[in-house]
Amino acid sequence: MDEFIKQHFAKLPKDTAGARKDWVPEFRPPEKDDDQYWGAYEGVWIYGEPVISSSVLDSDRYAAEVDLTLRKRGAAEKDVTIRRHRLDLQVKDGKLLIAHAREVGD
Repeated sequence: MDEFIKQHFAKLPKDTAGARKDWVPEFRPPEKDDDQYWGAYEGVWIYGEPVISSSVLDSDRYAAEVDLTLRKRGAAEKDVTIRRHRLDLQVKDGKLLIAHAREVGD
């Protein structure tokens, strides 16, 4: 699961089309929303390790929180912010995919 999350965010911000393949198809955000959100950043890196918890609903759903270091386009190399993102993950057809993702408050 850690590796899936790391590979997903390694695609961003340059390969939003590739990152979109990591989503459950029916829950995938609109392409223009992805391009607009991730396109605002020049760099995206995982800060630390993802924190993963199993859902109480069933053994095929998980929640993960990951801190991302984000650098806006045109910003100085050291001008970054760290934002926590929560991913709801689900096993579908034997494959781990993202069902929902959102930035969570400070």
